[in-house]
Formats: sequence, C-alpha cells, structure tokens
Amino acid sequence: MKSNIKATSKRSKIMISKDEIIHVAKLANIVITQKEQEIYSNDLSEVINYNINWLGRVNTSKIEPTAHAIGEKSVMRTDSTTPGLNDIDALKNAPDKYSNFFKAKHIFGED
Repeated sequence: MKSNIKATSKRSKIMISKDEIIHVAKLANIVITQKEQEIYSNDLSEVINYNINWLGRVNTSKIEPTAHAIGEKSVMRTDSTTPGLNDIDALKNAPDKYSNFFKAKHIFGED
C-alpha cells in the first residue's frame, strides 16, 4: 500500500487515510468499525503532526549529517571459506539415501 505521507519543507498537515487504517488493521488481524476507522485516522494524524511540528523546532544547524548514529564503518565480518563435509560424512545420518544423494519424498505431484 502506498502511503500519502510525504516530507515537505512547508510542514503541511499529514492525514492518515481510512484506507491506511484498514490496511494496518488487516496486518494486525483486528476488526475495526467505520467509526473506529475515522477516530484512528484523526487521532493518528494528530499524533504524527504534533511530533513532526515538535521535531521541526529542534535546532540542527550545527549537526553534521550522518548515515549512522554511532559512526560504525562496517559491522560485517570478512567472508572466508571453511572446508565442508565430504559425501560420506554428510550422508552418514541420512534416513534414506540413493547412491551419494539424499533421498526424499516427492513434494510436487505424484511418484
């Protein structure tokens, strides 16, 4: 579902649509009435607009833009290979095998 929430420099009012409320309710697996849809649409819009306006008052002129809050460069380890199991060891505990392969029941169609 495409949201109608857009960031603008004019700080225009954001309105959460009833369709978006219905979508979130479906995701949460809850049933809400039409009256609740209207209430939640208005209330959530008010909460979001209040917080956007509050954040808009924060002075960020001396804050350098960043893509990561704590300055981490990379948290991923280097990729390295290790030896795997050979055929005999891999099939040692297999419940059913055919030659040097695992044997399994068909999952699509018939035998």
